[in-house]
Amino acid sequence: MNIDRIYRPGRGALVLHGTFWYLVLVIQRYRPDAWVVRWWRGCQFDRDGIEPGGMSVVFFGQIVDSLWLKQEERRQIRVS
Repeated sequence: MNIDRIYRPGRGALVLHGTFWYLVLVIQRYRPDAWVVRWWRGCQFDRDGIEPGGMSVVFFGQIVDSLWLKQEERRQIRVS
């Protein structure tokens, strides 16, 4: 899988934090296995540690693309 093609700066994605997936904006690659993201300002987190609208580093295993045209896979994700 070509990671650079899927996760480009400015593209939306979903990131796992605790039990739920939250909307983010991909900002830039931090290192080969991690990205800097900005959390959507409307997020309501089930765990502390991240501010809505704030930025943080997430690892590749925690992030998925928007699953465009993958209806079955989208339905399996619990979004908060």
